[in-house]
Amino acid sequence: MEKINLREAGERLRRYADKELGLLESLKEKELQNQRMQAEIDAKSMEINQSEIHERIAEETFIESMYYLELQQVNHVKNSLGRILDYILIDNIETHSVDQSNHPLVKCDPYHPALELTLDTGVTEIVRDNC
Repeated sequence: MEKINLREAGERLRRYADKELGLLESLKEKELQNQRMQAEIDAKSMEINQSEIHERIAEETFIESMYYLELQQVNHVKNSLGRILDYILIDNIETHSVDQSNHPLVKCDPYHPALELTLDTGVTEIVRDNC
């Protein structure tokens, strides 16, 4: 029969328990870190979602207002990146023209072309009052 040194066995058991407790504490800490990271991700996604919601509402309100007021966007002049930067909204599509200006008021850059808008106002005569 083999003799067991109780002191030595107790020490080994204590070291094993300490090691296991250390692993458990490490796992708990990692779980807390994961929960914190998930909470941060959730908070950021809520911010993004709130922002997207506000943008969507603004976009829908703008479009609905255009339809309600019977306005049409008539600017088709694109910048050097192929984008239209300015909205020109009118209610009668037949009485206008929009072109890139050949005579800008200020120096232009390729990203912000100057526009020339011509409207037919229906005015055929200008009357001056001599008062």
